[in-house]
Amino acid sequence: MNLWYNREFMVQLTLDVSLSLLYIHLILKGKWRARRDSNSRPPG
Repeated sequence: MNLWYNREFMVQLTLDVSLSLLYIHLILKGKWRARRDSNSRPPG
């Protein structure tokens, strides 16, 4: 029973970490895209 609980916990932890990394990746990607667009835009 304890082993099953630990396995469930590890699965949940892995999913949480994966979603967090994906969320951070999308945020950084969005920031990079916005920064690149603003840099490529001619001044003035």
